[in-house]
Amino acid sequence: MTYRSLISRILSVLAFLFTLNLVTAAGTGTLNAGPRIWVQYKVGRKAVVREALVQLGAIFNYDFGDLNAFVVSLPEKSIPQIAHHPDVADYWYAQATTKSNP
Repeated sequence: MTYRSLISRILSVLAFLFTLNLVTAAGTGTLNAGPRIWVQYKVGRKAVVREALVQLGAIFNYDFGDLNAFVVSLPEKSIPQIAHHPDVADYWYAQATTKSNP
């Protein structure tokens, strides 16, 4: 095993543990999730954008692979960072709609 592959495996394990910690914290209600954001990534860049979102503290709500998009809850302070990521094609706030009673 080369030094480079060892570092790569260590980083993969750390990313997994970080993600697992986010899921656990989200389940206990100890994490401030932030607004829900659609993040559309460029074709073939899913893994890179997913890792960037993990690093920014995103909680993954949906994965729309056919649309090249995630829906994530992202801390407000992280939105400008993901907006300027070179592999993000577009992003927008997911807005809940309410039905009005006639």
